[in-house]
Amino acid sequence: MTALSRLLRERGDLERGEGLARKAAATGHGPALSYLSSILRERGDLEGAERLAHQAAAAGHGVALSELSRFWRDRGDLATAERLAHQAATVGVTIALSELAERYRENGELEEAERFARHAAAADNTMPLIDVAEALRKRGDREQAERVARAAADAGSSSAWELLVLLSCERGDLFEAEALARQAADIGVVPALVTMVKFLLDHGELASAERIGRAAASYGDIDALIKVAEFHREHGDLEEFARIVSIAEIYTSNADERRPQPLLPAVSTSSEDWRPLQIPDSVNSQDVAAASASVSQALERLFLRLGPPPATAHAGIEPTRGGDGGVA
Repeated sequence: MTALSRLLRERGDLERGEGLARKAAATGHGPALSYLSSILRERGDLEGAERLAHQAAAAGHGVALSELSRFWRDRGDLATAERLAHQAATVGVTIALSELAERYRENGELEEAERFARHAAAADNTMPLIDVAEALRKRGDREQAERVARAAADAGSSSAWELLVLLSCERGDLFEAEALARQAADIGVVPALVTMVKFLLDHGELASAERIGRAAASYGDIDALIKVAEFHREHGDLEEFARIVSIAEIYTSNADERRPQPLLPAVSTSSEDWRPLQIPDSVNSQDVAAASASVSQALERLFLRLGPPPATAHAGIEPTRGGDGGVA
């Protein structure tokens, strides 16, 4: 019935369309009540629209309350917008809270943005907190950015761990950055290690980048090692490129035998007792030598993925080819 109502309204038959919408809403169906609320809002009956929105929310459909919140927000009545956003959140619709946080963030009012972002996080939507933390970071307020990112991490955001690692790197505390990255990996956020590898590569710390990349690979994610290999390839060092690929190949071929061991206790990010652990590299030069037979296959796969080496590469080196394709 609601679909037919929409069709009639699209064709300009507003009266019949609204009549059908009212019949559908009379059944107490949440989406139908929300739809009728939107009709009343469009024609200016805001009191009736809110009444129906509350009925829809009581039926488990809070979208109308969220849309009304947006309506009042766009007209500058932020108090009403906030009231309706909170009411929508009680039935699981947090987009209005997120949009209010975004509005304040875009206006540079980061304290208000954080307030709404925390409300959204309490309703299991942590992205507004990450956005606020990023805004604080870009403004140069790293201390406040870390505080907000930690709140997001404590609320369950995996992206927050990556941001915390990056913030620690940017203030030069690689010791803490590694501790955080390994702690994150222990709870399943292996991309935090990849984030650190990217930073280290950007700053020319190749040995450290390889070491952290191996740590990520021990958790089953070779993306960090691939980034190290790509770095060497882009700079024309195909010897190092081949060596890193061979290490990645070892981790890939032995993935079923490798299982990450706990590196740090899973504690809240608010703990002041982080301690990075010094662990031996999982793969050494003997591992690389033992894998030499599989290096050509690894190179073939990686060359297929990355394309030919850059023009600056050593002219005398030929990439490995196989019968099923490769680099021409």
